[in-house]
Amino acid sequence: MLVVVAVVVIDLINHPVEIREQDLYNAQEFVGLIMLIGIGLVGFVIYFVPTLIAAIRKHGNLAAIMVINLFIGWTLLGWVGAFVWAVINVPEERHA
Repeated sequence: MLVVVAVVVIDLINHPVEIREQDLYNAQEFVGLIMLIGIGLVGFVIYFVPTLIAAIRKHGNLAAIMVINLFIGWTLLGWVGAFVWAVINVPEERHA
C-alpha cells in the first residue's frame, strides 16, 4: 500500500496536473451551490421548529400551530408566537 502511494506521489511530482482557470471557476460555482442548498435546508428546518416541536410533543393544536408557522412565521412575532404555543404545557385530559 505504501509503495502505491509513493509511486502516485512521485508521478504527480514528475507530471503535475494542469489546473485551468475555468476549472477553478466551475469548482467555486459548485461549492457555492452546495453551500446555498445547505444554508437553505438549515433555514427551512429552523423556520419549522415550532411545528416540529408541536408534532414531537403531540400537541393538541398541532394543525393551528402549523398554519400560523406556515403563513405568518416569516414575521418574528408569528414565529415566536407559534414557538411559545408549541412549548407551553398542554393540560392532560381527565379520564372518568
